[in-house]
Amino acid sequence: MVTNVITAGPHTGMLDAHKLMRDHNIRRLPIVKKNNQLVGIVTRSDIRKAEPSEATTLNVWEMNYLLSKLQLKDIMIKN
Repeated sequence: MVTNVITAGPHTGMLDAHKLMRDHNIRRLPIVKKNNQLVGIVTRSDIRKAEPSEATTLNVWEMNYLLSKLQLKDIMIKN
């Protein structure tokens, strides 16, 4: 049996990766370059750690803006 592996690139946004993981019900997301070379991995836990604390003084718009700029290359565990 062959299964397609769900992957993302290093420049994928964190919010997009979170949605991808939620939609496919996966906890770990391999990060690959264009030539399918593995460069790292991101877990749901990594994404949770990168999210701002609930005690932040930022408003919702500021948090969403900052999260939209965060890429997987910034939070992934490198291979």
